[in-house]
Amino acid sequence: MPRSRQPSCSSLLLRPLARYLSARPDLPGALAVRVARACDHDRIPVAEAVELTQRAAELTAEPAIGLRIAMFIALGDFEVLEWVATSAATWREANQVVCRYVRVLNEAADYRQIVCADKSHLMLGSALASLTGLFLVGPGA
Repeated sequence: MPRSRQPSCSSLLLRPLARYLSARPDLPGALAVRVARACDHDRIPVAEAVELTQRAAELTAEPAIGLRIAMFIALGDFEVLEWVATSAATWREANQVVCRYVRVLNEAADYRQIVCADKSHLMLGSALASLTGLFLVGPGA
């Protein structure tokens, strides 16, 4: 019986984590080295990206690690997805494009657009139940 393939993600998603770790000289350098090595590949297993993020959360005792890491996102980190979203005419169209193409960055991503009256909301989630909420509240949530 063939083994099921693990979902992968673009190593681009680890760029903000790498920057966050660089800004934290109080943390052991081994984790920063592991993240940098992962960034050298085009794609990595989603489980590896989650494990690296969880390790950072444990070392920092930061309950909102995802929000801290998000502060280190730079324009261009998500390359083509950013480009197609920013070239959309409206917020609604940008959300539709992100929902359509997010799996290029993360095969486990489960993004949905919810339209309520004249507002369009982008709901971010994961097809892997264990990942939902990790980046907002940290491990053990």
